[in-house]
Amino acid sequence: LTPISFLAIAIALLHSRRIAFLTSILVSLIIGLMNTHGGLLLIMYLISSAVVTIALVNRTGRRITIIKTGYLSSLANCLLLSAAWLMHTPSISWLLPHLGLVVISGIVSSMLALSFIPYLEIGFKITTSQTLLDFANLDHPLLKKLMTTTPGTYQHSIMVANLAEAGAEAIDANPVLARIGAYYHDIGKIKRPLFYTENQGVEN
Repeated sequence: LTPISFLAIAIALLHSRRIAFLTSILVSLIIGLMNTHGGLLLIMYLISSAVVTIALVNRTGRRITIIKTGYLSSLANCLLLSAAWLMHTPSISWLLPHLGLVVISGIVSSMLALSFIPYLEIGFKITTSQTLLDFANLDHPLLKKLMTTTPGTYQHSIMVANLAEAGAEAIDANPVLARIGAYYHDIGKIKRPLFYTENQGVEN
């Protein structure tokens, strides 16, 4: 029932997958050493669970992807627990209730991540993809102004955003950061929109 997946999701989104992996190993070792029965098996299970969750975390940070990560983590953890069950005690009466706890653990982990990540962002002054997505909202005042004052520049920024996102995905960079940066990269043209050819009419 230990929500190790919450730790993996939160640190992977707030910092990096590498730090999430190292932290998960450390926490798994501490929890395993505190357990007097089946400590080694528990450590192996927790580390495996964390590794699977980290691999599933999507860097776009959208809420639906975090929820999906929780469900997929539950499914993967059920397979891990079944493997541990075959190694440890082949009794079906032991397996079924524990599978239920594992499913709850994965779902609760994603719920905790959704609840706590915004507060951790504010507390540690970290900008994650979830925060960046707020700037992608077309109701943002600055994007509205760009759209109405410089429609040509706005269309150009949208095209650049699509290219930047595809390029970032190809090199395993942060696609959300690339897209948001492209949205606002020409924001200064609002000051003198007719100085730029994409906002001019027939006369240049």
